[in-house]
Amino acid sequence: MTNIRIVLNTVVLLFIYMPVLVAQFDLPGRRGSSSGSGATFEQSDFEQDTLNVRYYYQTAPEVSYIFDDTLLSHFHEFDLNDIDGVIYQNLGFPGSAVRPLISSPNTFTGFALGLDSYRPYFVDDHNFRFYHSKKAITNVFFTKGKTQNDGLLSAQFGRSFKDRIQFSLDFKRYTNFGIYSRQAGRNTNMGVGMSYFSEDKRLLVFATHYSNIIDQQNNGGITTDTLFTAAFSEERTNIPTYLANANTRDQYKVYQLQARYRLLGKDTLDTGKGLELKYIFRADNRKFKFSDTQFSDESVDYYNTLLTDDRGVRHFIGHQRIINDFSLNVGNQPDRQIKVGLRSIINKINQEPKNETITEWKGYGNARWNFVNRLTLEALGELNINRENASFLAVGLLTANLGKAGTLSGLWKVNQQRPTLIQRRLFINQIQVWENDFRNIFVNELQATYSIPEVNFKLIGGQVLANNSIYFNDQGFPVQEEGISSLLYLSIFKSFKLGPLFNENRVVLQQGSNNPVFRVPNWYSHHSVDVSGILFKRVLDFRSGFDLRINNPYKGYSYFPVTGQFVVEDKIGIPFY
Repeated sequence: MTNIRIVLNTVVLLFIYMPVLVAQFDLPGRRGSSSGSGATFEQSDFEQDTLNVRYYYQTAPEVSYIFDDTLLSHFHEFDLNDIDGVIYQNLGFPGSAVRPLISSPNTFTGFALGLDSYRPYFVDDHNFRFYHSKKAITNVFFTKGKTQNDGLLSAQFGRSFKDRIQFSLDFKRYTNFGIYSRQAGRNTNMGVGMSYFSEDKRLLVFATHYSNIIDQQNNGGITTDTLFTAAFSEERTNIPTYLANANTRDQYKVYQLQARYRLLGKDTLDTGKGLELKYIFRADNRKFKFSDTQFSDESVDYYNTLLTDDRGVRHFIGHQRIINDFSLNVGNQPDRQIKVGLRSIINKINQEPKNETITEWKGYGNARWNFVNRLTLEALGELNINRENASFLAVGLLTANLGKAGTLSGLWKVNQQRPTLIQRRLFINQIQVWENDFRNIFVNELQATYSIPEVNFKLIGGQVLANNSIYFNDQGFPVQEEGISSLLYLSIFKSFKLGPLFNENRVVLQQGSNNPVFRVPNWYSHHSVDVSGILFKRVLDFRSGFDLRINNPYKGYSYFPVTGQFVVEDKIGIPFY
């Protein structure tokens, strides 16, 4: 009870003495939404952007978002910790392995590899854009790092052709030379797609290809920090590291075809009554390889029992997947919608030296119902009926529109998960290192949200309960935690605008159970201040600002490249930052 009182008193003081905001829960801000960005030109003295271009995603083409062509409204930033609005921990350089700073359990059913440390960089359906525009759209961003070999290049392009054909391209490249030895890397993430809709707009077709290639050198971390005060402080490439010749390559390629046909109703983008059929064919090819052929006393100690061959270390996994997805959408109105579908998945796994094929069948559905424009109920369910990977997901969301008083919503999520392949089985140099018969993981989450959009305020509180959770210990081995692990969180959002000053602040309070499953900072805050205005007799528009992020010291994780996992780190804690 004492801890609860301390947390509640802290929340009250924070709310009284400073504006606060939380970022990881898809809040209004500079990154925009379907109604535009938080710091748009309407909030400043700038004129409204007249380009009038919108973009959409093939997962929901009926929903469009505003595209801002001006750097001032889009507010480009080079932030290693921020990927698509989510704050991550990384290894200190661009393109490195990442883990969310604010813990959130993965949601999935059926078979999974468990290689997610580079997934936030991937281009896929959730972030690949198509554009509503008769003109060609080009958006290019580049920033250089400390040397000519460091930087980020991002480019998006969209163009419409005759006969209602659209082309879209998304390209990102991270390059890093590294401060320490064996820290160089290059990530190339690209998406290419074309869309077509018939003259009567009943047929909508998408063809897309995604290529995500991660190439990273791995040094395993420095072996000592005593040299930072000596002559090597300015030549850190001479600081000794655990690994001298280790490399990781993670390659993920996708080929996909999607067709939507409107049987009843006006067209596929119509929000009136209707009946729509959708079919998706998708072929995935994933290859993960870690290798090291040069050893020292430090690297032998680093690999420990995973060093199964004196000639080197090799860990390879290949995963090919074929997906056929059929779904039926009944009613496409914003206040009334029902969708049901069936998905067939064929997994071919090459885990040297073991090969296997796993066939899965998933039934899924979702529904949305609006009662008298005040109460909205949304539900989603997915069931994997494969015996070996039986699992399910159920999500319910109830939202009440309180008018000028804002909105109040409650979320309930239940997910039974099959342990991932990496958690269950591992081969190094074709020699089996572990074979675990773990029980399924059960995750239950409750969340309440209260927001007042007119004053840019949002309050979120919730609890995550996970039974039979799995983590990787400090030796790199998976361990299943007996019993229930919990995470309690509370977050507050508030932003202000006063003349040319725009202020965003973010605070998260959270308390994890006393075990290694949820290792999180007890508090985290993110503060932003932007100043905008017009200079030189209203000729030059400008915006400038700074960000400040703070978290309390806590015990966290370190990255273990052999398995591509973040493991428990007890020797060195994460300091106040």
